[in-house]
Amino acid sequence: MTNVNEVPADLLIEILASKLKDENIVTPPEWSNFVKTGSHAERPPQSDDWWYVRCASLLRKVYLHGPIG
Repeated sequence: MTNVNEVPADLLIEILASKLKDENIVTPPEWSNFVKTGSHAERPPQSDDWWYVRCASLLRKVYLHGPIG
C-alpha cells in the first residue's frame, strides 16, 4: 500500500485539492476572494482554486507531522 511519504507532494496536493472541490467537502468562505495569502503578498492569489490547494496542503502537513499546538 502506498504511503503519503512515498507520493510526491505536488501530485498529492493537486489530486486532493481537486477531490475537495469536486465533492464539495470544503467550501471557501465568501471573503476568500478578497484576502491575501500573507503579509508579504501584494495581491490576492490569481488561481480560483487556491483555497482548495491550501486546504489540501494543510491536510498533508497534519498527516505527516500530527496535530500541532
